[in-house]
Amino acid sequence: LVGVSKRVHVANKQVLGRIDRGEIAQVGDGSPIDNEKLLACQPDLVVTFGVSEKDVEPFEAVRRAGIPVLVVAEYTEDSPLGRAEWLKVFGLLVGKSDLANQKYAEVAKAYRSWQAKGRSAKDRPSVLLNSSFQGVWYIPGGTSYMARLVDDAGGDYVWREDRSSRVLPLDFEAVLAKGRSAEYWLNVGFWRTLAEGEANDPRYRHFEAFTGGNVYNHMGSAGEHSGTDYFERGAARPDLMLADLIKILHPELAREYEFVWYERLPAK
Repeated sequence: LVGVSKRVHVANKQVLGRIDRGEIAQVGDGSPIDNEKLLACQPDLVVTFGVSEKDVEPFEAVRRAGIPVLVVAEYTEDSPLGRAEWLKVFGLLVGKSDLANQKYAEVAKAYRSWQAKGRSAKDRPSVLLNSSFQGVWYIPGGTSYMARLVDDAGGDYVWREDRSSRVLPLDFEAVLAKGRSAEYWLNVGFWRTLAEGEANDPRYRHFEAFTGGNVYNHMGSAGEHSGTDYFERGAARPDLMLADLIKILHPELAREYEFVWYERLPAK
């Protein structure tokens, strides 16, 4: 690893240390990219993320310089293990296919073990996901990545009857009508406390999970800025994501397990 976008997006302590020592360059994100810094790194490959051609346009100069650009699209995988299988892609790129296959097999085995525990639960508590952002509540469809994780953890996702994997952009009132009585509320953005959520929108108090204190977020291993280990490592470790969810929904099935990412939000 010779370059990253910006330090503020990084949570990994080893990478942060290498950035601070000048061993890894910061080349910027979005547009513009600092092409001079990027090319000075002399990378064999540039890996980026995008959902449209516009997102990769800033790398056109890099392509013209003869450096290949790989757009990672693991987000298109609705299966948790499908996302983890991107380990094999990177294993192939760095000449470590055998090791990548071994690591994936270990993750898959652990995931299926936790999945069996989650599906053995006698009760299935209801679960609401995400929160309102700039007036829109982006709800994952009933067959989406997060919906599948909730199902495998023994939860009853509020939008389970929706048979799509797409994101549903809904207004606050629509989510309140359907999700008001959800027993648990997960993935609420960057809140650290319930008070922060209420300050953002007082209407959150109408949700039973909020008033009952059953709001959990995945910021437990956040970096010093906006970098979050959940987003850095989570796609490759769905077994741990699932275990965290089971610890929330069915703590009796994970008595010895300790959260990796999730934490129950305090009142203040």
